[in-house]
Amino acid sequence: GGTVTGLSRCFAERSPATEIVLADPAGSVLAAAVAGRPLPAAGSWLVEGIGEDFLPPILDLGRVRRAYTIGDPESFATARLLLRREGILAGSSTGCLLAAALRYCRAQREPKRVVTFACDTGNKYLSKLYDDDWLAAHGLAGNEETPPR
Repeated sequence: GGTVTGLSRCFAERSPATEIVLADPAGSVLAAAVAGRPLPAAGSWLVEGIGEDFLPPILDLGRVRRAYTIGDPESFATARLLLRREGILAGSSTGCLLAAALRYCRAQREPKRVVTFACDTGNKYLSKLYDDDWLAAHGLAGNEETPPR
């Protein structure tokens, strides 16, 4: 909660027209909070480092305009696509953020400048995200065949 809260406050001061969009792993409760829906029972997800199963006291979602729920298959496939197409070795949370940014871009009717973050390196995930056997064991193998566009 601290990252989105801090960034949204910073952008509100320096660039008020900037839209803040949240990427939330499927199973987390944050997207429901942004949409004003009742919080679902928290699930589980394999993307590491983002998402919440409760609303932390520090969290301020008041400036977040929309949220995209991104499942583990899309997050992992997007991170692997980033490596294949751009040579950027990033982690699963970066895959989640990039997948949400791509969804946001596809929903726009006119060109916009969109910024996202590569918030983790893939070095820590060589035995998970970049291990085909681990992906297969977790039902995530083969998702690269239909990457997000």
